[in-house]
Order: sequence, then C-alpha cells, then structure tokens
Amino acid sequence: NMFTSAVRQVLGSTSRRVATGTTATAGLAGFSFQQRFMSGSANTDWVFDIDGVDEFEKKVLASSVPVLVDFTATWCGPCKMLKPILESSVEKNQGKVLLAKVDIDNANNHQIAQAFKVSSVPSVFGIREGQVVSSFMGARPQGEVEKFIDTLIA
Repeated sequence: NMFTSAVRQVLGSTSRRVATGTTATAGLAGFSFQQRFMSGSANTDWVFDIDGVDEFEKKVLASSVPVLVDFTATWCGPCKMLKPILESSVEKNQGKVLLAKVDIDNANNHQIAQAFKVSSVPSVFGIREGQVVSSFMGARPQGEVEKFIDTLIA
C-alpha cells in the first residue's frame, strides 16, 4: 500500500530488499521458530527496544512473526499506562506476536518516527510480513489491545 511504500522509501533501500525477500533475517536463518522465539526470557525475546533504522529493519520489517510497534516516550503518561498492557498481552501470546518499543526521543529513532508520521504518543502499529495492517493512537484497555493482537495474528 502507499503508506508502507512511503515508510520504505524514507527508511532506504535495505527495507526494499527485505520486502522482496532477498535479504535473510540476520542471525536467524536456519533456526526453528522455537529456537528463535521461545528460548530465554519472554521479555527479551518477545518484547524489545529498537535503537535505529537497521535494527528496525531486521527485527520488525524482516520478522516472520507479526510485530506491534509501540512509539513511546519516557515522559508520556498514557505510554506508561499502555506499556504493561502491551507487554502482558504479547507475553500471553507466547511468541505469536512481538512488541518493538521505539522511543521517539532517541535520536537514532527519529527517522523511523518520521516515516510513520508519528505526531503523538503512544502510537501503535501492527505489522505483518513487513506491511502495516492496522494501528491505533492513545492508551487502550486490555480487552481492546487483545482484540487488536488477535486480528493481527489471525
């Protein structure tokens, strides 16, 4: 779609290679789903912070698992309310969905926030196979977040 094309254009050519399948997910090729996503603690495998475009491309756009991208900031009250809801909802799904947290105040993430046209936080995007499929802004109750995830992984 046009939005995803614009994001890829802003992020650069690496995203286009990922979208066409010519770039393997770095460091994950040859490992089973269980080895990649079910080893170690849930927090580091299913919930992670993004620090820059390269990491975003590898962990989000190239992911074989749907990803929630949470644009957030440490000073944001609604973000603090949404954080535990997103984390617990992702952990309940046992690796069927991941959570990428993007701090908009981190200079390495400014280009990502611009590509997604983030104007307020929290802003959450559902990404499947490198494509944005849904989004919402603002804090949401647990039930709404779980329905959002259910739709994303369906």
